[in-house]
Amino acid sequence: MKAVYIQKYGGPEVLEYGEIGDPVLIKKKVFIEVKAVSLNPLDYKIRAGQMKLLTGNRFPKILGGDFAGVVQEVDKQVSGFKPGDRVYGFINTVFRKPGAFADFITVEPSALHMIPEGMSFTEAASLPVAGLTALNAVRLSGDLHNKKILVTGASGGVGHFAIQIARHAGAEVTGVCSMANAPFAIELGAHTVLDYRTVDVFGGEMRYDVVFDAHGSARFNQVRPSLVEGGLFLSTLFMPGLILESFRQKIFGKYRLAAANMRGKAEDYTRIENLWLSKTVRPHIGLELPMSKAREAFTLLEKGGIRGKVILTN
Repeated sequence: MKAVYIQKYGGPEVLEYGEIGDPVLIKKKVFIEVKAVSLNPLDYKIRAGQMKLLTGNRFPKILGGDFAGVVQEVDKQVSGFKPGDRVYGFINTVFRKPGAFADFITVEPSALHMIPEGMSFTEAASLPVAGLTALNAVRLSGDLHNKKILVTGASGGVGHFAIQIARHAGAEVTGVCSMANAPFAIELGAHTVLDYRTVDVFGGEMRYDVVFDAHGSARFNQVRPSLVEGGLFLSTLFMPGLILESFRQKIFGKYRLAAANMRGKAEDYTRIENLWLSKTVRPHIGLELPMSKAREAFTLLEKGGIRGKVILTN
């Protein structure tokens, strides 16, 4: 089969697309033909070697967490799935599992979810990491009715989901993105948009109940002036410094900090599917390319400015 893989850590130039050993059906697993995958920051962090203490130095490594496809074969000990089922899910490649950027994958049935009727493969592939991360951020925020939330990276993969879900939860949403993407953020449901290139996002007079850094680049000292007393700072990049600060704030401080990353419980998948079915949430596919164009897709994603999700298809 063909796959997107790396033989060493580095920039987009280390990505290769070509023939690699075929996977086989393994005991208690499901064999799937991949139709679509989505790119996430986690993928290029793994590729760059930023997580190599966990991902190790054994190559080649097939990248990719999010996937959607069709069941081809099911081990006799697996129930609940059959050939022809349209499924989607997530593979955690941090812990050295082969990823989803391939023609075929073999996965545990616990990682699979049926694609709702009417949802495309590209939409399904966009949901796990970005959609469930945004859903978790809103869940951690508690009751958002009539509360003010600021979302950075508002037009990106996670941010564009967060705006829709927070608005549905009754929040007054302020999005942070470029002015070129401001109309898109407003269309998603943002009440106000701040241009990070021209405005001191955290230094104005406005105070927020929640700041969700979907971009993963803000520091707590930056954000603090924009929070109300008791306000919550959520980040998708909860580094050791933020962990220590969260403990300090619990004991001595006036603010709350929490990691807002993907939570993939069955109830979370059900919730994001129901939001899609009710037309409350719609994934936006900003770029769709064939799997063979993975290097180009990564380059454009890391450059920034793409609205919504980047998808690769077979």
